[in-house]
Amino acid sequence: ATNTRGFIALISAIVVSFVLLIAVVSLGMLGIAGRYLLLDIEYKNTSYAAAESCVAVATLEVAKDPLYAVSNLPVAVGDESCTILSVTSNTPMSGQSSIKTSAVVNRATTYLSVVIDSGTTAVVSWAETEDAP
Repeated sequence: ATNTRGFIALISAIVVSFVLLIAVVSLGMLGIAGRYLLLDIEYKNTSYAAAESCVAVATLEVAKDPLYAVSNLPVAVGDESCTILSVTSNTPMSGQSSIKTSAVVNRATTYLSVVIDSGTTAVVSWAETEDAP
């Protein structure tokens, strides 16, 4: 009877240790996954800010020349870069300019499609799109 109690206690200790080990490893993996998620969010925010900077550069050019038009113009933004995909005057209607920009930061991509009033540079519409507009 004594051998049986010792055996049960040993097996119980092994099972409890195994369950605790699995719990600790699972929690550790959740922490790592959470860090990667936060990093992806940071990359997305950085790419959005870079694409937004390209919109600002294009808006400045339209303010200087309401008929300004360009395509695929790379722009350095601090340590990052963005691309003015296109600036089209009198689109979608006369007196407006359509601006399309993109930025990629570590696989986080942002595409912006903006319409401004060519005379006042007031934003008429602003949208983030899934794919290159």
